[in-house]
Amino acid sequence: MSTFDAKIEALRIRRDIESIALTLWANASGLDRSMLVSKVVDRRLVLLVAQVEDHQRLAAFRAARQAGHVYSETSDVLHGRTRGARFGAVQIGEWDKDLQRLRSFISETPAIPQSLMKDAERSYNQEDS
Repeated sequence: MSTFDAKIEALRIRRDIESIALTLWANASGLDRSMLVSKVVDRRLVLLVAQVEDHQRLAAFRAARQAGHVYSETSDVLHGRTRGARFGAVQIGEWDKDLQRLRSFISETPAIPQSLMKDAERSYNQEDS
């Protein structure tokens, strides 16, 4: 896998984690637009714990925390903060496993309204400015 292809895959994983975090926040809060800043993705992921059965909570918490870590790592890759670090198909495979583990706790992910996604994109773009 080329570095370019690996970065595209990292972007896909990052986008999926953001989408899950936004959905968890929407389910828990009723779509408070003030929380659509990507810096809170890892905190929103922990909302997964409230949406699973008692016997699944510890595993869901671990999956959410690991997904937050993956989110941070993809950010480092996509923003060029990984000079000299080994990055490629093996890392993408590990991140995909973590993403699938996170998804395994979500029985049904509702569609995110397009207007909400546009607001999230605007917030994200303002963050980079």
